[in-house]
Amino acid sequence: MKSKIIVVSFFLSVVLLGIFFFFKKKPAPETETVKQSKLVTPKFSEEVKSETGYTETGLEKETFTSFIPLSGTETLISTLIFDFDNDTYEDQVIVVRKADSPYLWLVIGLYDPETKDYNRVEDIETNISKTGTFTYSNLDVIGNHTQALIYQGVNDSGDYVMNILMCEGNGLDAEILNTGSFTSDGTVFIQQTERSESYELAISGGESFSVWVYSSDKKEGQKEKNSTNQIQTEYRWNSFSKKYEFSRSTTVTASRLAAKELSRIQDGTVETFAAFMDGLWYKTSNENNTIRYLGFSYPEKEIVFLNGDTEEVYNWEDSKLRHNGIYLTTTNSIISSLHRRFDIMLVGVDEIRVTVRDDVKMEIAEGSLWDGNYKKTSSGYNFSSSAEQLRDSVEAFKGKVVSKVWQTSDGLNSIAFDGNIYTVKTGTEEEKGIFSLFPVGQNKVLQLRPFSGYTDFGNEYTLDFGTKVITETTGTGKKAKTVEKTVTDEDFLIFKPVKVTPKECYDTDGKTWQFSAQTGAQ
Repeated sequence: MKSKIIVVSFFLSVVLLGIFFFFKKKPAPETETVKQSKLVTPKFSEEVKSETGYTETGLEKETFTSFIPLSGTETLISTLIFDFDNDTYEDQVIVVRKADSPYLWLVIGLYDPETKDYNRVEDIETNISKTGTFTYSNLDVIGNHTQALIYQGVNDSGDYVMNILMCEGNGLDAEILNTGSFTSDGTVFIQQTERSESYELAISGGESFSVWVYSSDKKEGQKEKNSTNQIQTEYRWNSFSKKYEFSRSTTVTASRLAAKELSRIQDGTVETFAAFMDGLWYKTSNENNTIRYLGFSYPEKEIVFLNGDTEEVYNWEDSKLRHNGIYLTTTNSIISSLHRRFDIMLVGVDEIRVTVRDDVKMEIAEGSLWDGNYKKTSSGYNFSSSAEQLRDSVEAFKGKVVSKVWQTSDGLNSIAFDGNIYTVKTGTEEEKGIFSLFPVGQNKVLQLRPFSGYTDFGNEYTLDFGTKVITETTGTGKKAKTVEKTVTDEDFLIFKPVKVTPKECYDTDGKTWQFSAQTGAQ
């Protein structure tokens, strides 16, 4: 009996030791590995040279993972996940560099729920080499609750490119259709419109979005740099051909610049045009009594949006001259996936027309709050004039202004000055307060501060005399000649509303007043 117990104990010990060593030394199950190329996370806002030798800027700051098998000659740049083939499973679209191509490539991988793999269905060459100008995203452009793939950027020729891709079918039988391909020397954007609540609830379809293409008006026989108009073309979705097709076209005219100034600003180099734009510009028409500003700095490669206390900084990624302006591609300095594109057109030697287009994923309205005409601010300083000379000039001007009562042509409004007190009469109302007249740059600025409340007339104006045309006879006898001459009219005063900073002043919204001196009134 004892020998049986010993045998059983020995057997149990061997089994336990075998189990222990089996679990301790059992290798991890082998997993199938796919050779991956090196993952590159591009640096933001600075240029880096990849192993392929191309200079590029980053699309994102985060690390990406590709579910699609890559070859050893491909470098992963960015990824996007959404349901492309409308089978309720999320697919993946990636952007890669290929060693044998200078361009970015889109690789489309559709998820197979049976094999739980991503089938690589198509590689698409984008003809875009700079990642700083390239963006891609998904959007239901035709309103049928299916997502299209949109990619856009600037090609090597400097033209703006947008393509809209859709997926028909799914799995290995899926076909990728290019339903809209647009190229322009101006800008291209998708005009998003508000859709119904039933669309948002997936009860019904929605209106398809239009595509707008702005391009220079190149008339036959016309030199490119003399073209100051734009052609605005709309493309709409055709459900029968399954493509975006031409709908209508209009010409957007722009006032012409003097030929000399045009040739000076547009000498064919980005640097010259960027130098012209360098500085702070203010929007000439604004809402809610707030002024919007755009600051351009080509040396710093920055564009700054200013609105009240809000400031946004965008990195100046790419520039492309066009016939009467420039096209810019920018990325937000904090959110690198947020892109803005500028279409800037010359209006005058100190005025530009700006159209701003946000990333296609954002809600776009044609009447953007930043769209409009901008004028350049100018400090107006004359460094050859001393502060004392400027003060003397203003004091002499002040002496001529305060000696008269000024009245509008309809007689309903007037202003008079006595010492440092002003009196404004508007209809039956009268307002009194303190005024000061001081130089800002080469401008004479009038500042009004009422004794109580806020002035209905206005706070700050630049003051200047008007002009008049007189006839003057020069010479005598047969050499006598009568000529017209424009001179200062000290009986005509112009009040122009401005916003004042410590170093400069610039036009703002408000009424410009014109007053005439009232003879014998004081």
